[in-house]
Amino acid sequence: MWECLVRPGRKLPSVKQSFWPRRTTREILSRGELGLRTVVFPLPARDGGSASGKLGHVPLPPYIEREDESADRSRYQTIFASHPGAVAAPTAGLHFTPGILERIRARGVETCEITLDVGLGTFQPIHTDDLKIT
Repeated sequence: MWECLVRPGRKLPSVKQSFWPRRTTREILSRGELGLRTVVFPLPARDGGSASGKLGHVPLPPYIEREDESADRSRYQTIFASHPGAVAAPTAGLHFTPGILERIRARGVETCEITLDVGLGTFQPIHTDDLKIT
């Protein structure tokens, strides 16, 4: 089960459909606001995520005005990645290499690892005039 952003969402009805590749089926379970859909892709139990990786697209930043390419799967990955599943390209860390990180640590800088879970809201414009947290 996946949360997906679909565009245009109006054109995806809440029914089972087959699509490329290999006649994969999908069923939209629920329709949320602003293009959000809950979708089931029945993948083989032993798939290990390979089919979902082939079906999905790399979430490029909006200022990159082109469709994703296969090379983007490695190009938009950082040295910090350890778990698949991000919904946004981690552009702030793309300039780090293992060598740069090693030199930073050699200068006495302490580092720690955290997991940043970026939600689908990353791709949505702000929909309110009042930004106060309530």
